[in-house]
Amino acid sequence: MNACHLLSLRTVALLVSLGALNVSQVQCSSSKEERASVTGGSAGSSSGGSDNGGSDDGGSEGGEAGAGGEFPDDACSQAEAVLNECSLDTSDAECDPDWEQDVCIAECFAEATCDGLEAIWADGDFDAADEVDPDLVSCYDECDELMECDDGQTIPRSWICDSAADCEDESDEVGCDWECDDGERSIPEAWVCDDTEDCDDGSDEEDCSA
Repeated sequence: MNACHLLSLRTVALLVSLGALNVSQVQCSSSKEERASVTGGSAGSSSGGSDNGGSDDGGSEGGEAGAGGEFPDDACSQAEAVLNECSLDTSDAECDPDWEQDVCIAECFAEATCDGLEAIWADGDFDAADEVDPDLVSCYDECDELMECDDGQTIPRSWICDSAADCEDESDEVGCDWECDDGERSIPEAWVCDDTEDCDDGSDEEDCSA
């Protein structure tokens, strides 16, 4: 994805897009690890986060909302606070408060359960997250369309053709034949002029006849 963005991930990739709220996850890295941005990336879970999704200092237990108390106004900071309360590592995550997709995903994270966040943040497993927190997955889908790999695995659209295989069958890196004008990414031909900007420079949606 990019890192493509945290939180895209477009990276990256990419979490909140969220995360650490250095907020820039919107970085598009070539590896899932580097792109732990709100996108749920592959940031690891800290000790204690995988047993019940709750933290020892007031975090919610699995299945309950992770947020508690008052948060700063910006969505990225709110998402980071929830991830921390759920004992999830945000040290490598970034979330750009000026990037619409990052903010959108951060808002989803801020209202999510610890169980759902752990599935996406620590494991990048949207199918598992859908079983424990379908609202989170539905919300994420609104921010970064979820798509199926050839083997049925679910990943965000921004993770496709980001030079990092996220599908177990690596089908997300097949058919990436159309190169964006900035040379930073290649996308499937079918994504050109589909009313969704997939190139960072928006070149895939330029010169499209009505």
